Amino acid sequence: MIKNSSHQKGSAHVVIIVILVVALLGALGFVFWQNFMNKDSKEESVKQTTTQTDSPKKVTYVTYQTDTHPISFSYPSTWKLENAQGSDEYLFSRTVDVKTDDGNVVTFMVGAQGLGGTCGGRLPTYSITDVVSTSLKGAKPIVLSYMVVTNNDGTYEARYGLTDTYTTIGEGEICTLPYIFDPSIETYHLMGFSGTKKFTSFDDAKKFVSSDEYNAIKKMMLTLKY
Repeated sequence: MIKNSSHQKGSAHVVIIVILVVALLGALGFVFWQNFMNKDSKEESVKQTTTQTDSPKKVTYVTYQTDTHPISFSYPSTWKLENAQGSDEYLFSRTVDVKTDDGNVVTFMVGAQGLGGTCGGRLPTYSITDVVSTSLKGAKPIVLSYMVVTNNDGTYEARYGLTDTYTTIGEGEICTLPYIFDPSIETYHLMGFSGTKKFTSFDDAKKFVSSDEYNAIKKMMLTLKY
């Protein structure tokens, strides 16, 4: 009887030890899953959510067609047109202002009889920092140009648009408006597609050429067809 009782006690101890070992392994497994496996799963979920949230917003473009000429260009649908269908006494001239999301204005004009100007005092200097070739046909090659003008009052002004006058990156002096070109079509006479933006420093004006807004403006101007 004594031997049998001792054997039962020994078996009970073994069972208890096995139960404790299993419980300990289970606890360690849970801790490992909670701290490592579940963490990786949460991080992956965050990564996927971030990727979906940060995806670039698709920009929708709409086309403007002049009511006086077979001329068109496309612009982002969130931008606004002003004077889009106005007529003057000659019934063929057209000036359209395109206002960007940031409130800057790019002007398209066609049909003007002439445009020029005079300079008083010291001529403003300019620095051309971007030139893009176009497929537009004119008396001379037409490019999209971006220049930074140093005004006489010490401020800086970015001038950008289509032109057949300034075609290479460089520096010089400027008097008349540069972004006017003659497409050699008698009815049109002169056409322009340009904008300006003022800055307090040359570096800020130069950096604007790399901005999302300018790239959208450039894309719009390059869609011009006639």
